[in-house]
Amino acid sequence: MLASAGSLKSQNYYPFPTDLANWNQYYWWNGAPTGQWGVNYQYIMEGDTVLGGKSYNKLYYKATDSPSASVFIGGLREDSLRQIYFFPDSSLQETGSPGTLTDYTTEHLLYTFNNLHAGDTLQIHQGVALIKVIAIDSVMIGTSYRKRYEIQNSNLLFYPEYWIEGIGSTKDLLSPFLYEFEWNLFTLCFSDTATYYINSPTGADSCHWDMTGLNEYNDEKIKIIAFPNPFRDFINIEVEDQTSSAAEVTICDMTGRTMLFTILQPNETIDLRNLSAGAYLLKIRSDQQTGTSILIKE
Repeated sequence: MLASAGSLKSQNYYPFPTDLANWNQYYWWNGAPTGQWGVNYQYIMEGDTVLGGKSYNKLYYKATDSPSASVFIGGLREDSLRQIYFFPDSSLQETGSPGTLTDYTTEHLLYTFNNLHAGDTLQIHQGVALIKVIAIDSVMIGTSYRKRYEIQNSNLLFYPEYWIEGIGSTKDLLSPFLYEFEWNLFTLCFSDTATYYINSPTGADSCHWDMTGLNEYNDEKIKIIAFPNPFRDFINIEVEDQTSSAAEVTICDMTGRTMLFTILQPNETIDLRNLSAGAYLLKIRSDQQTGTSILIKE
């Protein structure tokens, strides 16, 4: 329910963090009846750098369900006009996110919180996305209210999306540069040195979700070890605590297209020379259990 205009006037503005911060994200693909799966990942802000002569906070990408290391994907900065800019690194292309950015040589306006009104069309990612403010209300974060903006983005099919001061989108931190088709994006939770915010799809107090998309993360699901990762041509896959000799292995690209299906044999090395460089989803099914992981081909 929208807050009244009077209740919005006295609120302080909350800038984006400039120290440690985490955005826990969830990518939920629904290709029913052929399949459904989810991927947990994080954006991590830590450290600073200079890009193009300007100071930025470093932003990293981490596939939460994978043992792979976090990857530097660019820098964030906020100016005095309450505008947040993202300077992407070319490694952003390797994360597998459904992105629409093509220029990695300059900064791009990611958000603006400067004197917004319902009905405003925002000058963000013009020519690729049409982004509008639909309504404005407030949300309690900790002990204080922050302004929240309901957003309509022509590239995001599943509503609603909100932008919250100091946090960003409830879809994905980089939502202005992403798109949805047979998948749905969620910012499950956000935390920094002073703030903790939960935004899980069912309202449960969880920052991590399993591949069904509607259940909290279960540590008893299959644990996958894939190495090396990133890989070049071949990869080894091990399933911890496997009680059956048969494990189905499916490797999909990030649109859900199956690139490989096989039955895993003990100590087997899998030939993936035919795959192009990029990110892939590894899915394992064994003994009525499932597990997922992200693979990166260099």
